[in-house]
Amino acid sequence: MTLEFRLLLACARVLPSQADAAAIREMLFDGIDWTRFARTAMEHGLAALTGRTLNCVVPDMMPDEIRDAFSVNEDLTRQKNRALFDDLSRVIEALADNGVEAIAFKGPALAFRAYGDLGLGTFGDPHVLVRDSDLARTMEALAGLGYERKKQLNSAQLDLIHRLQGHETLLKKGLGVGLRLRTRLTPMNMALDIDYAGLWRRAQRTAFSGRTMTTLSAEDDLLALAIADGKNLWRRVEAACGVAAFIASHPNLDWDAILDRARPQGCLRLVLLAAALARICFGAGVPDAVTAAERDDPTIEPMVPRVIAHWLVQERSASHDNRLLLDRLRLHDGAVRRVRYVARTLALPGPLHVARNPFPGLFTSLIGYIPIKIAHDIALFPIVRTYRYVVAQAEVLRDALASHELALIVMPVSPEMRLKVRRHHEARADANRSLAADPNNVAAWHSLGNALSGLRRHKAAIACYDKALALAPENRAIWRDRGAAIHASKSKTANSEITEGPAPHPQDADAWAVRAGFFVAAERFGEAGAASDCALAINPQHLAAARIGIRSRLAACDWRKREADEHRIAEGLRAGLPIITPFNHRAISDS
Repeated sequence: MTLEFRLLLACARVLPSQADAAAIREMLFDGIDWTRFARTAMEHGLAALTGRTLNCVVPDMMPDEIRDAFSVNEDLTRQKNRALFDDLSRVIEALADNGVEAIAFKGPALAFRAYGDLGLGTFGDPHVLVRDSDLARTMEALAGLGYERKKQLNSAQLDLIHRLQGHETLLKKGLGVGLRLRTRLTPMNMALDIDYAGLWRRAQRTAFSGRTMTTLSAEDDLLALAIADGKNLWRRVEAACGVAAFIASHPNLDWDAILDRARPQGCLRLVLLAAALARICFGAGVPDAVTAAERDDPTIEPMVPRVIAHWLVQERSASHDNRLLLDRLRLHDGAVRRVRYVARTLALPGPLHVARNPFPGLFTSLIGYIPIKIAHDIALFPIVRTYRYVVAQAEVLRDALASHELALIVMPVSPEMRLKVRRHHEARADANRSLAADPNNVAAWHSLGNALSGLRRHKAAIACYDKALALAPENRAIWRDRGAAIHASKSKTANSEITEGPAPHPQDADAWAVRAGFFVAAERFGEAGAASDCALAINPQHLAAARIGIRSRLAACDWRKREADEHRIAEGLRAGLPIITPFNHRAISDS
């Protein structure tokens, strides 16, 4: 876990304690990449909350530009959430006028109940829970407000998908404002026995900013949050943070009632996982009895680091989807519920099965789609998967042949592809001639790597990029191409993300400089500065390391070594060494 992410978790507190403040200050003393931290906070929807915490706890250590950026983000978040809340209020009023009782859940309602402030979190679309018997009247009332169902599907398909999922999202005409309409908290395949009658019986009227609406009781709200986000294994950091904030803002929660309600409904593990994440990651105050229950359950403890690991990766993959299915199975209480979940998952169609196979309205039924789903998953899906495997192997063979010029004669490819391959061969020959004349030619090593990558010889291409980076470690274009070659070599879609760098030898200044260049290219400026310092400690005259260190501190607005940097630049100018550009020199001088 990076220092910036640890700082993010430490700052995502509604009421930071003295211990939290001390931990935050200690992390900032270690040196933080403010640009990376701000970007991470924005990506996870926690910029406003972390900005407020930093401004309260360590205002003297926070750069002005970062403070201003967080302040602007908080204002924009408050405006957006206020608009969503006003729209939610109009929805609740319209439903009440049509005799429909609705419960406000998540969204702006959670912003008030957890944070007491609409500006401290991004909560997405408002959620409204209505009874199944009121669904038709609800749709009619929402249509009067301009909300629409998906136009691509017919009404029978939409009704069946709603039945399967327990919810659907409606969009307001022309505005793109969404509303999550729920009749259940879980999809049909989840083997939970939610006490909806109890939820409605215990619901209460709550005042938000001068407006009153029906909400779940505090204990039921926590249960609902644990179920709603737990079924997706807490993919979003801000969702877990919201639970921690909800616990902090409700110090009188009846935890015995929460556990007693969770057991017969089959969601005890979901509640324990929510409590564990809130306690471990965000310092939420959870009773000892709940903590003991977490530790007694062998499922919870190993699941927490898996959730955190996914937060750090922030990308979906086949392995993640498989893990999600397995962990969702583990989160069902008891063997009977797990068997029910597996059976329902295997038999019940999903939204894609319904959407891709439209039937006439009279024949659109759950029973009609079950054989479609089974046939798709058991028969059609393996065929498609086998076909994709054969195509992939054919591409591997074609790529292997493409690296040999004689294969151009027999390859069944288009003239455009043949021309492209020939140009890669010519570029490889040109680069080899340049390197024969000058083995330290950075551009030639880069060109050779690109040519080999174009010929699908990714391992050899990566070796060429490493040769170029040893000579020019701060060259972002080379790092980008190297990252694409690494992704392609792992049979993934090649892209320009920079996610992997070489591990340095502890006593090799060049290796530390290359490592520093990797961090600069990935915009991890704090780590870049630290790596350049390691290189300079071994070789104080290492020009590339000095250049990277100064540039990374400039990018991170880190002025702690300003005098030393100015001295090094002055020495370089006297020696005729181009350490930094005139623009960067002026930035240091004017700062």
